[in-house]
Amino acid sequence: MKLILSSILIFASTLLFSQMGIVKIEEEIYYQKDTIRGTLVMPFKSIEVAKVQKAPLMIIIPGSGPTDRDGNSQLSPGKASIFLHLADSLAKKGISSFRYDKIGVGKSTFNLGEEKFRFEDNSKVVIEIIKQLKAKLQFKNIYIMGHSEGSLIGMLGCQQADVKGYISLAGPAKNACEILKDQMETNLTGTLKEEAIVKLDSLGKGFKVKKFNIRLAALMRASIQPYIISWFKYTPSEELAKLKCPILIIQGGRDLQVPKEEGDKLASVKGDYLFYPNMNHVAKDVGETRNENLAAYSDPDFPFSENFIDDLSNWILLGGKLK
Repeated sequence: MKLILSSILIFASTLLFSQMGIVKIEEEIYYQKDTIRGTLVMPFKSIEVAKVQKAPLMIIIPGSGPTDRDGNSQLSPGKASIFLHLADSLAKKGISSFRYDKIGVGKSTFNLGEEKFRFEDNSKVVIEIIKQLKAKLQFKNIYIMGHSEGSLIGMLGCQQADVKGYISLAGPAKNACEILKDQMETNLTGTLKEEAIVKLDSLGKGFKVKKFNIRLAALMRASIQPYIISWFKYTPSEELAKLKCPILIIQGGRDLQVPKEEGDKLASVKGDYLFYPNMNHVAKDVGETRNENLAAYSDPDFPFSENFIDDLSNWILLGGKLK
């Protein structure tokens, strides 16, 4: 084990060493017929075998849509790279991290086929990441952080894996069916809105729908319906209650996608709670205008909310406790 680890780290330090004492290693995780590719980031001072094994490791789970390991969506023209900057910031605090491209995104493959893919596959990927990183490098203190939709994925993964703590960053408390119905109420009008809500109700009850307006195909095409139905089975506030490990809920007051009430509700179930009034959905400090808020999604120069990195790092380094 020590020989393998030493070889990996020598390789990393000669080929993947970056500035400021941070080592970055490309890792492959195997799940069924697919390969999940990600980046393991470690403080250079923690390279000794014993230190690597005992130091905290945080697995970062991306949110909804085609999001890569750095936190960038394929649908967005800009790259704020929030997870890349988060990983580097944590490394400076002595915390290792692993972030990854979702199935079918970036360098990760997708061979399951959309019609066979289920929401649970996301959490099974997380479980495999934990299992395979433990086997390769003998990590002992693993934390999971899920962002947005990744918050629920992390909850399901924590229920089946041995982890030291769980962190929800901008995660909703209510069922995705209800969230999507709220979005339909806001963004659609007339008969299209009425149809969307009725169809979502059917999917929420586990029934497939055969006829729908072509404008709703992104959510209701036949091949995606089994995934949507499997997703709607889970309510985050209920799944959070099942966790046995230390829990940290992080919520921002300027989140355009997940309002403060969602963070409040999760925190009322259990866990420590950190609330930042000026934080938006991607953990950046923003002003009151919607334009500035949205700009932070694609501009890497927006800073993380004040004290966010320090508070998060301290919680992890204290073993899942607030100061």
